Amino acid sequence: MIACRPKRHRRQRSSPSWIAAAHLLSSRCQLRFRFLAEATSTSCSHVEVAKWPVKQEALMDDLEARLREPGFLCLVATSGLAGVGKSQLVLELLHAKCKDRRIVWWLRAENLVTLQQGLAQLATRISRATEIEANHDMETLEKAALKAVRALEEELQAWVLVFDNAPNHETIKSWIPKQGGVVLVTSRSPTWDDTLQVPVFSEQESLELLERLVGKGDAFDGAKEVAEAVGHHPLALAQAGGWAKECNLGLRKYAELLSKPNERVELLNKCPSLQLQQDYEATIVKTVDLAVQALRTPFASQVFNVCAMAAPDNIPYELLMAVYRELAGKTSSETAFSQVLKELCDHSLISSAPEGSGPGSYCVHRLVQTVQKDFLLYGAREDTAAKVVSPALAAAAELFDFDLQNVKAAKEDSAPFYSSMVLHVRQIATFARDFDPQHESIDVASLAAVLMSLAEYLFEVVREEKEAVDLLLKALCLDLAPLRVLKLRATCLLAKFSLQANFKTKQQRLEQLEDAVLQLSDEDCYGLRVEALGTAAVIYAYSGQIPEAQERLSRCDAIVGKHLRPQGPSLAEASFQEAVSVVADLGGDMQTACDASRRMYETRLALLGSKSMLTLHALRGHVMDCAIVRPEEGMSMGEDLVRFTEALMGADHHDTGFAYRVLAECAYEAECFKRAKECCDAARKVSTQAYFQSRVDTVYAAVLIDSWSADAGDAMAQQAVELQERCLKEIINTDGDSSSRLIQAYSRLAIARVHMGKHIEAKQAAERAMEVLRSSSAAFQQKAHFAYIGMAEACVHDGVGQAEKWYKQLEDHLRQWPPEHPMHQHVSRHVERSKQRSGRLLLRTVGTNGVCLRSQTWYATGCFTWHGRTVVNEDISDAGWQHV
Repeated sequence: MIACRPKRHRRQRSSPSWIAAAHLLSSRCQLRFRFLAEATSTSCSHVEVAKWPVKQEALMDDLEARLREPGFLCLVATSGLAGVGKSQLVLELLHAKCKDRRIVWWLRAENLVTLQQGLAQLATRISRATEIEANHDMETLEKAALKAVRALEEELQAWVLVFDNAPNHETIKSWIPKQGGVVLVTSRSPTWDDTLQVPVFSEQESLELLERLVGKGDAFDGAKEVAEAVGHHPLALAQAGGWAKECNLGLRKYAELLSKPNERVELLNKCPSLQLQQDYEATIVKTVDLAVQALRTPFASQVFNVCAMAAPDNIPYELLMAVYRELAGKTSSETAFSQVLKELCDHSLISSAPEGSGPGSYCVHRLVQTVQKDFLLYGAREDTAAKVVSPALAAAAELFDFDLQNVKAAKEDSAPFYSSMVLHVRQIATFARDFDPQHESIDVASLAAVLMSLAEYLFEVVREEKEAVDLLLKALCLDLAPLRVLKLRATCLLAKFSLQANFKTKQQRLEQLEDAVLQLSDEDCYGLRVEALGTAAVIYAYSGQIPEAQERLSRCDAIVGKHLRPQGPSLAEASFQEAVSVVADLGGDMQTACDASRRMYETRLALLGSKSMLTLHALRGHVMDCAIVRPEEGMSMGEDLVRFTEALMGADHHDTGFAYRVLAECAYEAECFKRAKECCDAARKVSTQAYFQSRVDTVYAAVLIDSWSADAGDAMAQQAVELQERCLKEIINTDGDSSSRLIQAYSRLAIARVHMGKHIEAKQAAERAMEVLRSSSAAFQQKAHFAYIGMAEACVHDGVGQAEKWYKQLEDHLRQWPPEHPMHQHVSRHVERSKQRSGRLLLRTVGTNGVCLRSQTWYATGCFTWHGRTVVNEDISDAGWQHV
């Protein structure tokens, strides 16, 4: 056998990482650096073969299975990241399976010169060329190399030719014999006809290697963290094991240093002395650096740098293409860009996403990404802002333009696009802020636009409210003084996202919003001005300042009527109708609220279709308003709302819980208590957010009281009290101490306490509801029925006179609406329900004590007349009643 494993140049990077293991090196180097002239098949038998991890044994079996009998050409390539063991795999195959081949020759194929030199040396060894020819000028060298190729084509006995570190098929195709033997190729490029991908290690294999390098003692502690940190990359694992062994500090310390960026840069660039002793000084940093320096296609290195800035998995083609056009020009062709992607894949800097990830997306190994990101942040920073960060931000701002006043963003069919982009855009924005904390060299407008779009997406779709607010605060920390429109949008979004914040925070956001609106001229951004004024109106309404809210709505109406409505339906007008609905609801004008929410729903349905998230939100708002004025219709539409939300957002999404809560309110108003309870249970399973839970709890407590039964009365009342008290605390924390919700909460708490027999505490809660009512604006007086009902039921224990007084107040309250008005019907339903509860309380008192605790006038004045025979004959017989 004629065998050759030439000594590599010191900067060659193809050898595998586990070469650092001491017990492997001494024997392996005998094969690596020996030149055997006419060796027998047994001359290499003394070389020790390492005990490979299971996966590598399987890979070698796979590689061997691809080899065919000599006589016709067989070409097989191994491909993968630098340092994963492609050359090692081939070397092991030669060692174990190719000892009977007459010629085995190893070629350095990273460029044409080294390739021709290797073939010329083979030609001299088989006496087809002289030493002078093999070491002469390039023309003579080429002729000598061709003689070796022709000789192999004539040699029909077994031979193996290894092209190590070949860039691609084009580089070596002229030097591959046409017949006769086996050609093995190692390459980072995956574009070969018969390719065996060599992956990074599994977790088990990573731990095996680290254990082999450092042993099983204390030094091994932290091995799993190190393996995960370096992405199970063999070369990096070897560096880690070598460092831990030499420094005697263990893998735990190595993992700690890896988490510190300034330490990580130096650590990943350090080659353990054991590798240096074996003439192998590759590190993961040098490997990545050499691959990047080898890129020749224009803008390929900049596109790779953006891959380092983004999230590592499933980087969308559209994002990389947009970055390329920012660099090469907006009219650049996709054909030219495809060459960039090809070269990056050929160098294994990126790879196509795995099966099932969808077409047109790419991945970068986490460690490769970390190395390049650290280089950008802490290495040579010259031109990085102009050539990398600014184009990436501009592309991200252009693509990820999520704005619910933008029809494109609000449509349902755009949802997959934005979801595929969000992680990458988020990472790019984070990198930009880390790269230039003072915002001196990056495009502030692009960064602000990206942060705002991310915030709106996270709030409206992902429901990450805290993260969304944090992003907006970061956007407002930028110098947006010259960018008044961006500042208004950021301020408006921040105010909108703070509706569930406490009273003080809402007031702060309101002041910021009003100031930002004043800074815009009347001609600027009509849609955004409508959005801002509508948001301000809603905050005023939530704070009980209904006149101020209505004044902002009047200004909105003027802008819509003059500038937007003549141009046809718009999302800005739909937002205006939403604000009208909220303000009218909080002000007690439920008919106006319901009409406005229907207009909002119809506008969004016409613009966006039925599957848009905004259309879904509009339907939800309309169902909420129907709960008050048309509960049966609301139940029907609410069931549709639940189905649509589950289909669009998923069964476990927060919005699905919201839909169940809205349906529960409709079911409660329609006196379908069983369905209301089922919906409350479903809503509470989906979301654990405190504010949301409080809204569900208040409905659930009301359902418990109105579905009260003699058998479970005390337990249900106790649960209702606990729910209402928890709800009350959340309302006070969120809305302040003057709110229509506060009136309702105190009233329901009073009713629940009455059913528990806590009459003093019940009256205190009812009186507190009256205090809030008296201190509230005139608009809230329309919701006075909640307070009156609470007082009436709290006074049942004191006698009919006191209760009658409050029911008389309720009759006067009803006269402000004609009988056919929805609010008249709504309040009448609640009064009738209250009288039924009062009857149950009285009968419970009689049934428990056996005698009436109040005078006969309690019955003579008509207490039971309020509640009718249906209550009396279910809980106490006529005979029993006569006895009492």
